[in-house]
Amino acid sequence: MILNEFENISNSKDWKTIELVNKGWSDDIKYHITTYDNRQFLLRVSDISAYIIKKREFEIMNMLDSCDILMSRPLDFGICNNCKSVFILLTWIDGINAEVVLTKLTSEEQYALGYNAGEMLKKINQIPAPANQEGWAERFNKKIDHKIKNYKACTIKIEKANMIIDYINKNRFLLEIG
Repeated sequence: MILNEFENISNSKDWKTIELVNKGWSDDIKYHITTYDNRQFLLRVSDISAYIIKKREFEIMNMLDSCDILMSRPLDFGICNNCKSVFILLTWIDGINAEVVLTKLTSEEQYALGYNAGEMLKKINQIPAPANQEGWAERFNKKIDHKIKNYKACTIKIEKANMIIDYINKNRFLLEIG
């Protein structure tokens, strides 16, 4: 069941299902792909105008692939949809969204997840930014600003979110520490 817009993506003839994923705050259109032999992938599609940004994102993901962190692994990058779109194909991580499961966890379990996330971020931040790119601290502070802005515009609210945002803002300086 391949859509014409994806026909020039390698091995797309092996795709059995293509399901739209309406999650996350990125501008990418995301799809959950299942193959006839039950392999699963995440396909992220963007407008061709984002080609350079998405290529760089794919390169960075390849650098992070060597880290021991839980993440979707980069598999393929290219142009599709008659040169109107750019795609990144990734491994699929099966699980339950944090927004669903977090409220069901104890404080200790939530803390452990947060701690593990911090450990992964520490590994990510140890990879130096490319010479032609702004530093990680500057880049991630912009990302934090964007995420907070999106959260404030979102209709879904988390109890004590202001405490979380205050904590993040008070600890941003830690991004500067090597």
